[in-house]
Amino acid sequence: MKNILQQFRRTQETIAHQGICPEGIIGRKEGCLSISYRHCPEVTTPLAKFSAAVSEIVPALTYTQNQLQTTITPLELVSHFIFSTTNPVQAKAVEWLGQIVEEALDSVEMSDISKCNIFFGRPIANRGTVIVPGRPNQELWKISTAILKVFKQHLGYEPIGFWGTHMVLNRFTNSVAGDQLDSLIQLLANGPIVCNSHPQAIEVLSNQINDDGSWTCQTHKRFPLLK
Repeated sequence: MKNILQQFRRTQETIAHQGICPEGIIGRKEGCLSISYRHCPEVTTPLAKFSAAVSEIVPALTYTQNQLQTTITPLELVSHFIFSTTNPVQAKAVEWLGQIVEEALDSVEMSDISKCNIFFGRPIANRGTVIVPGRPNQELWKISTAILKVFKQHLGYEPIGFWGTHMVLNRFTNSVAGDQLDSLIQLLANGPIVCNSHPQAIEVLSNQINDDGSWTCQTHKRFPLLK
């Protein structure tokens, strides 16, 4: 996790020279079902406003409060993914993921759930994405690890790597040369620091990029972490 965030920070230092460009996920319209942490409005409101501000400066997907999440693991990234309530395979997958979360939460201490926390820093960018990096405490890391362990036990294979407790704020949708990014670089330098978040819930979500380029996030199961 630390190495990936260091790569993000190094890349941010070079976007003034290299510019920004869309990642493959945009062109392939990749989407997935996922297990993710959800955060309270005090955390998501300033970050959603920042995401909108980025999209006013450069072409990018904007993440609203409803779309902001900290992914624990996606089930599988699929090109041109579309979630349908009438798809029996997807409905079964939602049930599987819900069972995984339930079993994992039953396996950890109640104190882990009550004390789990993420410290979020200032937003950073690489050539394709803006994220807000997070640093989990030990209790949250235990919960995430328990979910990945149960995932493997149920489905028989390693889940896609959990590399960090971050939130994606934007994905760039077009290339922009570095000499046109002064406003973006200045915005990132003064981005919000939302500090601590005790996640409200763990949710089973579907995330998809639509034909018109918009981003849809739907909740299918919710497991509250706050009482």
